[in-house]
Amino acid sequence: LKAEKNYSWMEPKLLARLLKTYGTRTQHILQNCSSKSDLGIEFGHGLFQRQVDYLIREEWALEVKDILCRRTRLG
Repeated sequence: LKAEKNYSWMEPKLLARLLKTYGTRTQHILQNCSSKSDLGIEFGHGLFQRQVDYLIREEWALEVKDILCRRTRLG
């Protein structure tokens, strides 16, 4: 897969979850990332600052519950 090649630094399980959740929009979340540290703070269960920032900016997530339960289904 192209995504596996482009993001070879990422754990396959995390990449698979992002692709399943966001599809081609994953590239917007991971834009300019070249290592796991570029994802920012890890909040747990594979949820990183980069994803939270994307959800706030692009999907208008306003609360923790919105991010965990409605957007990522990690809650």
